[in-house]
Amino acid sequence: MPPPASMAESMLQTVLTGVLVAQITGTAVWGGGRLACGSLVRRRLAEWGEEWSRVGPEWRRLSGGRG
Repeated sequence: MPPPASMAESMLQTVLTGVLVAQITGTAVWGGGRLACGSLVRRRLAEWGEEWSRVGPEWRRLSGGRG
């Protein structure tokens, strides 16, 4: 059985564990934000395309068919 860790060793282990957990948590939050943002952008572009398919012919007619 190894001897118990000294105060310095236990403090180092605590700090390193905290840094690791903070990094993992930050990465998870950042990744979740990127996924949510990407989903919103895809949905917005789909809605924009749908609306343009309805409005586009009117714009072409107003621009003399050149639009």
